[in-house]
Amino acid sequence: SIDKERVYMGGRYFLGLGKEFVTYPSEAVLMEISEILASTQDKQNVKVDISLQYHLRPEKLIALYNERQQSYDSFYRREITAMVKEECVLWETIPDFYESRDLIAAQIEIRITRRFENNHARLAEFQLLGIRLQPATEQKIIETLVAEQGEITESIFQQSSVVRSEKAQFTIAADGQVRIINSY
Repeated sequence: SIDKERVYMGGRYFLGLGKEFVTYPSEAVLMEISEILASTQDKQNVKVDISLQYHLRPEKLIALYNERQQSYDSFYRREITAMVKEECVLWETIPDFYESRDLIAAQIEIRITRRFENNHARLAEFQLLGIRLQPATEQKIIETLVAEQGEITESIFQQSSVVRSEKAQFTIAADGQVRIINSY
């Protein structure tokens, strides 16, 4: 039977013969999940890599044991994977997964924080390690960026031509004024 009235923290305790502790970690637990295959709003596949650390809440260990016994880690892993997939489907591949990665990471972190709070743990840290798009999608993004950069470069060349033309006109006007002054 389990003593469901008290959680024992670190230290030495006399249990009696044939008894043992059910142990849970008191430090942060590291969880890394790689290549979570998710769909985006526009039905493209992305692979997401995340890393997080969580603490089990000592005041909630009895409830955690009643619900999950020792299989809490696999439960958290499934829940987090599902939350990443749920969040990814709210975003479009282009431009969101290229331009809004920080916002996507923040929304995933909010979901995970709530899930841990409702399931006897606390999120300590969260990192979105990477988002990999399909090769064709990445190529399209690269082509779009190159085209945009080409437009910016062309605009700068046009502006510099205008500046050079204005400079030449000022130079001609200044030379004319210098000739007038020198003629006196």
